[in-house]
Amino acid sequence: MQTDTNLQDQLPERVKKLNLTGLKPKQLQMLIGIDKYQGSVLAAAEKSGIHRATHYRWLQTDANYKTAFTALTTVTHEWDDARILKLYKENELKEAMFLLSIRGKHRGYRLTDKQPTTKT
Repeated sequence: MQTDTNLQDQLPERVKKLNLTGLKPKQLQMLIGIDKYQGSVLAAAEKSGIHRATHYRWLQTDANYKTAFTALTTVTHEWDDARILKLYKENELKEAMFLLSIRGKHRGYRLTDKQPTTKT
């Protein structure tokens, strides 16, 4: 099993510079997974050997974990924005709508029954 120091060394710089203390090894593994899998809680949880509900409980009960998670997902949201814009410019509206439906929830986006119209 990896030590806490080894796990902390694997964290991205934007999380390391927050100088968060008290994160448990499983939390560190989850954060590393969140970064590796571009914000996918399911993939990170499976790789870390925890249930997704544990991750969501940590978000509610551990301020340091929530701060680290927010630092990681902020960058992921920026990547999503760029991908969505690229799809829109390429007139790939169905793909853009799908990406928004799964990755735009943090901004309140909800998929409706309306079909997208194509650009002219």
